[in-house]
Amino acid sequence: MIILPVNKKRHNEPIPEPTLRRIPKYYRFLLSEQNKDTEYISATTIAEFTKFKPIQVRKDLQIAGAVGRPKIGYEMKSIIKTLESFLGYDNITESFLVGVGHLGTALLNHGQFDEHGVSIVVAFDNNPTLIDTTINGIHIKDVKKFKNLAERMNIKVGIISVPEEQVQATCDMMVDAGMKAILNLSSTPLVVPDDVVVQSLNIGVALALLIKKLQ
Repeated sequence: MIILPVNKKRHNEPIPEPTLRRIPKYYRFLLSEQNKDTEYISATTIAEFTKFKPIQVRKDLQIAGAVGRPKIGYEMKSIIKTLESFLGYDNITESFLVGVGHLGTALLNHGQFDEHGVSIVVAFDNNPTLIDTTINGIHIKDVKKFKNLAERMNIKVGIISVPEEQVQATCDMMVDAGMKAILNLSSTPLVVPDDVVVQSLNIGVALALLIKKLQ
């Protein structure tokens, strides 16, 4: 499953998943063009860079609520703002990370989640040497305090980066604390209620697929 952004203009209409996967690519390209002081940009230019057909780009941008001008294109500042709103990048979502091993530490040091609408505000672990320390300004707390703090702060997004044997139990803890969106950084499939959305991203599997394609 995929976490859907809030589409304020078309909130009652289903958003195709392929569109959700393409629009962040448009957004990243637009940011790079914005740095070149580009005032207007066409769907054809976006299509040339992203390798999609212009008609597909226009349809995706229409779904996102972007409005262009005939023969001129899309005003750069306006389309970037529209896509940020569509993707939820203009509304930072606070999240909790559970598991501060090698992967969890790398995520905390990454420091660029805010650019994508997610802010890790607190991390949790059961390792005594990590508890009450900080990584990149983010405090690490005892996982025993997870539920109480999640409920107090009304946190709805959780990130799981624990060993495989702890993944489902960690997920259950997040659901019990009222979380509605979970990023699962493991190969373990999660069992969740119907009202909880999960995005699984296993780096090892992704790398294996990449090597397979290379071969």
